Amino acid sequence: MSDQQGTQDPQLLLGQLLFGKQMTYCLSGVARLGIADIMNATPMAVEEIAGKTGAHAPSLYRVMRLLAAWACLRRSKVSASR
Repeated sequence: MSDQQGTQDPQLLLGQLLFGKQMTYCLSGVARLGIADIMNATPMAVEEIAGKTGAHAPSLYRVMRLLAAWACLRRSKVSASR
């Protein structure tokens, strides 16, 4: 066990262990859909992004919300339906 692992917050470490696979799949899916290119640092409604990528809007919303919770994306108040 390295010194870095010993000093991490146990709750954070457990979260990383439990959700690591889901994070990898979510990041991979967002990358494959080209969402970063579509958004181009501009806040957009999930429904608009889903329309441009052909993704299922409710599922995309959940994926993007998970990524925002892990600070991979920032959430804004663009969509009135959420």
